[in-house]
Amino acid sequence: MANVAVSLYLTFSIITGWDEQTWWLVVAIAVGAGIYTATGGLRSVAITDSLQSIVMLTASVTLWWTVWNAVEGWNGLEEKLAEHVAADRIAESTARAMTHVGG
Repeated sequence: MANVAVSLYLTFSIITGWDEQTWWLVVAIAVGAGIYTATGGLRSVAITDSLQSIVMLTASVTLWWTVWNAVEGWNGLEEKLAEHVAADRIAESTARAMTHVGG
């Protein structure tokens, strides 16, 4: 649960720029989750988990598609990594590791 809280804090603090005030949002989310769990029981948690799974799957596909388009596919990714290696922004071994699929 601590990892979830810290991840929420980091995400919302970066997005909103609220810094330490973001912890109040994290606490409010935790209290809200506690309330619906206590009042609705396991059924409400199962329903929420199902809905969140749909949202996460949709968000994952959207994020993948956005990045894929931004780097212009696999060839674009390799070209952009080669540019970063040539400019000494990343090591060649790092670029190779980033394109390593399988293994």
